[in-house]
This record gives sequence, C-alpha cells and structure tokens, in this order.
Amino acid sequence: MKESVSNFKKTVIAYIVDKKITDEKEIDEVISAMAESPLFKDLTEADKLLIRNQIHSEYSITLDKGVAIVSEYKPWFMNRKKELSMKYWDRYKQYLLNDKGFTGPTVNTMDDVSDELTDLLGDPTVSNFQRRGLIIGDVQSGKTANYSGLICKAADAGYKVIVLLTGTIEKLRKQTQQRIDEAFTGMDSNAMIKQKVSVEVGVGKYDKSLKAVSFTSKTSDFNAKQASNLGLSLNSLNDPVIFVIKKNVNALSKLNDWFKTFNVNGNNKIDASLLMVDDESDNASINTNPEDKDPTRTNDLIVKMLSMFNKASYVGFTATPFANIFIDPDSDEEMQKNFIQLITIKSILFLI
Repeated sequence: MKESVSNFKKTVIAYIVDKKITDEKEIDEVISAMAESPLFKDLTEADKLLIRNQIHSEYSITLDKGVAIVSEYKPWFMNRKKELSMKYWDRYKQYLLNDKGFTGPTVNTMDDVSDELTDLLGDPTVSNFQRRGLIIGDVQSGKTANYSGLICKAADAGYKVIVLLTGTIEKLRKQTQQRIDEAFTGMDSNAMIKQKVSVEVGVGKYDKSLKAVSFTSKTSDFNAKQASNLGLSLNSLNDPVIFVIKKNVNALSKLNDWFKTFNVNGNNKIDASLLMVDDESDNASINTNPEDKDPTRTNDLIVKMLSMFNKASYVGFTATPFANIFIDPDSDEEMQKNFIQLITIKSILFLI
C-alpha cells in the first residue's frame, strides 16, 4: 500500500475513533470530506474505494435481522442444525469476538441471520435443486460479515463447492480473498496454492482440523494450469473448496472449462452441491441485453456454471437492488429469485 493511502486510512480511523462514530454512512461522509484535503490530492477513486472497504470490514458494526420475502419452500437447516458439528461457524464466531472486536449481541444476531439465510438455500443432502436469492444489505462490512458467515454455515451443512464472485477489479478480488482466508479457510492462500508449508491466519488458530481448500489466492485469480498441477478434482476432496474470482469473461470461462473437463459425470453434470455468492450482484452479473438478443457473456457464463451442478444455490448480495429487482423475470428464467432477504445495518434503507 502506498504511503499516502496508508496515511489516509490512519487519519480516517483516528478521527472516527476519537469522535466515536459507528454509523457507516457517517464514516463514508468522513472519508469523502478528508479526501478533499490537499494532503491526499494524489488519491485515486480506486484508492478511496479500497480504504472505504477496508475500514468498513475492520470496524465493528451494529446489525439488525431484517425481514425475508420467500416463495414456497421446505425449511431444512433449522431442523438439522442440532445434529451438525457447526465447526466452521464456531471458529468464525470466535474470530469475530476475539480478533475483530465484534460485540456479543452483534455476533448473536449474525448467528440468527445466517441461520435464516442457510435455511433458504437448497438442502445439499437431496438429489436436485436450483435456488436463487437476493440479499439486500446497507453497506460493505455488513454484507461481507454476513456472506462469510453464510459460507461457514453452508460448509457445516454439507455444501462442497463455494464460488464467491467479486467485482471486476483485481485489487478488490485480492482484498476479498484475504478476508476469506481469515474468515473461512484459516490458511494463507498463497502458501496453499503453492503447496508450501501451511501458514495459519484468522480462524486457523482456533481449529486446525478444518481443511477447506482454496483454488485461488491473494496473488492469483483462478488458473486452470495451477489447478491441474495440484492434481485435485472435486471428487478427490472430502473438504469444501472455494474459488474467489472476478466477474469477468476470462476468469469465468476458465473455471467453467475446468469444471467441465475434470469434474462432470457421464451426464455432463456435477453431483457436488454448489453455493455461489455474488457480491455486488447488480454489477456485471445481470443480463442487460434486450430480450431478442443473446445474454451478456458474464451473465451467460454464470448461468451455465449454475446449471452444470445438479444442486446449486445462487445468492446475490447488494446494497443497490433496483437493477436486480426490476429486471424482467421472463427474460432470464435461470436467474429468477426464490427469496429476497433484507439485512439491515442501523436501519432498513430499502423496503419491498
């Protein structure tokens, strides 16, 4: 991180701590105001966005449960939770309390929220399903904390493959990968992908028995050659696997090709269960082409990846749901929503 960006971050944090500012909208206002200072005139918009996301992810939040709008479905997770070890969630909870400074009430509410969200996914123990959902949250850190919790509980419930779609910028993908290293795998992804000595990070110090595998790293988006060199396929692993990839045609195409080449069965399907988490789902994921034209490449590749799995749940996270909500459902049957969940930080900003 260049010196001016580091100094800017320290200045913002010092101010919000001194003024006891906890509302993230106010934090955004502080960032915008301080960025106008001549001291930070060389900051780019990408720099400011990076610092904003880092501060939001590192700063303790207040969380409300929100409400859900759900089509008819059969609840399953809440009935089975007592039979599950919940090891991924338990160590993530310890990490939030001990390392990230989250309060007990906030983490308890996150526990309740992630229970509800997991229950809205498809049941990974059944034969076939395709579930689609949209999570509406106020700000970056609330979404990040919640989808990390959702990933942990999905893994505890039996989901085998997790694909986390970030934005279109590599710097932000790397940032998200680092958070996943700390919140889910517990291992430094750079060391993991290079098959070097394991380096524990984040949740890794709380339970070393969990061995989730990352096929991406802080230095590399999905690389088919690198994945092949690992000599692994989905069927060869007992533990969950995660891919943190950008939403661009190149990365999605490579991952789809790898899935198809090394993992499909005789019916060109994958039997393992897939959870796809789409961060900022209003950006790049939506098919913006007219009804009489082929879908956009990114949207088409996302849909093809989901349809490759017999069991797949797609969950989009967004703070600006208008594009997702008002898209014509008849133009893209694969991406219709089965549920909409409102997660609120401080207050609900968008009501259905």
